[in-house]
Amino acid sequence: MTSIEAFRAPIRVRRGVVFPPQPKDVSPTAPFVALAMPPKYDSETLTTVPPDFTMPDKPHYAMAFDLERCTGCHACSVACKVENDVPLGNFRTKVYYYDQGKYPSVRRSFLPVVCLQCADAPCLKACPTESITRGEDGIVRINTSTCEGYGKCEDACPYDAIYVDPVRNIADKCNFCEHRLAVGMEPACVETCPGETIVFGDLNDPDSRISRFRAKHGDTLVVLKNEEQTQPQVQYRGLDRALEKKIPKGRNHDPRSYEIENWAKLQATFDGLMDSERNQR
Repeated sequence: MTSIEAFRAPIRVRRGVVFPPQPKDVSPTAPFVALAMPPKYDSETLTTVPPDFTMPDKPHYAMAFDLERCTGCHACSVACKVENDVPLGNFRTKVYYYDQGKYPSVRRSFLPVVCLQCADAPCLKACPTESITRGEDGIVRINTSTCEGYGKCEDACPYDAIYVDPVRNIADKCNFCEHRLAVGMEPACVETCPGETIVFGDLNDPDSRISRFRAKHGDTLVVLKNEEQTQPQVQYRGLDRALEKKIPKGRNHDPRSYEIENWAKLQATFDGLMDSERNQR
């Protein structure tokens, strides 16, 4: 039995999302590895879902982060890297931190950042090959068959959510793990988060977790860099606005940004490195 065939089993429900169970007769990592390969989920192999399972009619997916529950454990970013085979040095999901105060009165805040699936996406407008589209389900997608890796989308993104894969030379970013959505599963980051910080679901379903979360906390939810006017579809509760300064514009997250405390001094170094890379494209 292959790891894909092993998912032909009765479904179960977790946080309002229906998805198949992990089988016991294959290795614990096999299904996870299989799910990390989106090409396997083409029209001929979508037999992993029981025949009585149907996706919601025209869903509109959205996400929110309850930062009051975030502990900065990086489980989301690690799960994302494994699930989507993200190269070293690049990120679909990144967790920033910000320290305030002096000992013994100190506080650390965290900010997970993904593609915000903007309704007015600057990356879409900047793509010279028109490889970026936004579907009725609210997900901004990159067509890997037409992308030429120019990097204009990366330059245009105010949230550092896009990178150009150095091996495949195509742009990549979070797409809510659409290969998992296709079989009724949650995005890897949502399922992995131990604090249940990440809220995800279908806005067209009033009983979905995201709809109930928005109804309850709507007045306190904000978006990142509101001045960019991109209409992000990912919202935050408990955001410390000071953290937004750690999100550079026009490049993907740099792994060194987490280890280096002095962001202001590091900024010039990053700008120089990125300018050099752009000139080589």
